[in-house]
Amino acid sequence: MTRARIIGVSGASGGVGASCLVAALGVRARQRGAVCALVDLRRHGGGLDVVLGVDHEPGLRWPDLARARGRLDIPDILPRLPRGAGVPAVSFERTSAAAPDAHAIRAVIDNLAFYCDLIVVDLPELSAPEFGVAAALLHEGLIVCGFGPTQLAAAGVHARALEASGVAWSIVQRVARGSPEDLPALVCDALGLRVVAVLSDDDRVTADLRRGRVPGGRGALAEAADQVLESIRVPLGRAA
Repeated sequence: MTRARIIGVSGASGGVGASCLVAALGVRARQRGAVCALVDLRRHGGGLDVVLGVDHEPGLRWPDLARARGRLDIPDILPRLPRGAGVPAVSFERTSAAAPDAHAIRAVIDNLAFYCDLIVVDLPELSAPEFGVAAALLHEGLIVCGFGPTQLAAAGVHARALEASGVAWSIVQRVARGSPEDLPALVCDALGLRVVAVLSDDDRVTADLRRGRVPGGRGALAEAADQVLESIRVPLGRAA
């Protein structure tokens, strides 16, 4: 009965920009008229709220929702979540060790799905217990692959490990100046997964993060997010 499309984003290796893509998907979906919420499950990551530039803003975070169960008052919760570029996010609190259990993760995502068009989950490492809980809720998943030799090797290992998750995975392929033009096609053939977006290096992402701006409102990251949104079936149209 959920209305939202629930998409998970997983980095095949460190530093490929998975969290930035999560933020960009939220920004671009909202600009298209979709109601979108972001969910951070990377307990030991840098923090999705940092990427959104709202790490010092007040609001509800996972410690406040860590024991959520059953039906939640989402119309009350949504306005109280920190928002970056107008996009609400459920993130962790670095000063608190409290973390959501499986029941809380399911309750928050399931309830948000009744009020949103799109939910984007910043997935944790595969070994984290939160991964399996989130994977069971996803409609589809994205693997962000780097372009260096070790990153491409890691992508192969990562993709094989994800096969047992039961999720339909696609690739967002990073490229850089000097990358072979056919790199996305080579990755597609090697992993047996479709490449739904190509993400070129963009210095503006680093500049946005330094200035506390949400990345993805412009440039190559925005273009990649648009490609992803075109590939997934999101019922757009309600104002955020």
